[in-house]
Amino acid sequence: NRSNVYSWMDFDTFYNKENWGDDLKYYRWYARDSSAYKRLKVLYKNKENENQFMFCVTIQNHGGYDPANNEKFVPDVKLSYDQEYPDAEIYLSLAKKSDTTFMKLLDFFSDVDEPTMIVMFGDHWPSLDRGFFSELMGQDFDSLDLIQKQETYKTPYVIWTNYPSES
Repeated sequence: NRSNVYSWMDFDTFYNKENWGDDLKYYRWYARDSSAYKRLKVLYKNKENENQFMFCVTIQNHGGYDPANNEKFVPDVKLSYDQEYPDAEIYLSLAKKSDTTFMKLLDFFSDVDEPTMIVMFGDHWPSLDRGFFSELMGQDFDSLDLIQKQETYKTPYVIWTNYPSES
């Protein structure tokens, strides 16, 4: 319901696949981060106001990761566990592409004169094979205690600026 909610929050414009235009590219069936970041750059270059606030939700890395449903996407991350986790390889390959694209976005904004802050965060862990998470946690996922399980709800975030800051 983003199209309604964002207008209630006084966002001026809401872009989605219906009004995006011809430059929307996909990995699997989800829009690529690179398409979203390209739009952010265009909006910045064509801004009408001195200050801008852009809130961008990307979906490139969203599940499902079942290889049977992702035959057109070839993962470039290979894991070396005893057991195979093809869903994790797909997710991690997509995350790798996100990292590369995000660095390009930061490179772009590092060259602008206007003070700029970019905040990136995830809203949840991916839905992957529990055996993969057991490998990551170093023990059976179902045997984690409360504190360890709470750790699985943490998502990383990045705050980047093109100007010096104390922290």
